[in-house]
Amino acid sequence: MAISNGAIEIIATLEFGPRVLCFGLSGHPNLLYEQPPDSTYLTAESGWRLYGGHRLWLAPECEKTYWPDNSPVEHEFINDGFVLMQSLDEFLSARKSIKIRFTDCPNTAEVAMEIENAGSKALVGAPWAVTAMRSGGVMRVPFYSEELSATPTRFISLWGNTSLADERLEFKENEVVVRHLSVISK
Repeated sequence: MAISNGAIEIIATLEFGPRVLCFGLSGHPNLLYEQPPDSTYLTAESGWRLYGGHRLWLAPECEKTYWPDNSPVEHEFINDGFVLMQSLDEFLSARKSIKIRFTDCPNTAEVAMEIENAGSKALVGAPWAVTAMRSGGVMRVPFYSEELSATPTRFISLWGNTSLADERLEFKENEVVVRHLSVISK
């Protein structure tokens, strides 16, 4: 399924997911990574595969979160966008959805994600939005707060082996910039 506002094109698959496989300026290359169909890299014995693009996951990683999301998804067109809705994930007892809508700024889209607990037990974890960029891709994440407060208003969670000196990360006053580099220099 493809939608465009004339400036941006977004392609999502309805065959599995929910996944957004293509995002970019109309007529330009996809900004997201695309895993070749015959690739065995970043796959699991269960049938799970990376595919690339943008997806919603549940952290922490465990056997249940690597269960394949290879079932078809439902979709609904909304004003200025669409919603992708996963059928019941029987291993998590949850449903994931991704809502994408174009904003008033022509080169911008807004993404909202939700994980609904469909089971009788508490769903323990944290929503994790994963975006795999193609080599050379750059993502800018707004990270500002107009609120002055004596308590924290902005949070970043990092893996234990994450280096803040990693050349792919750049922390600016009001944003975090992430770059996909095909080769990391030491």
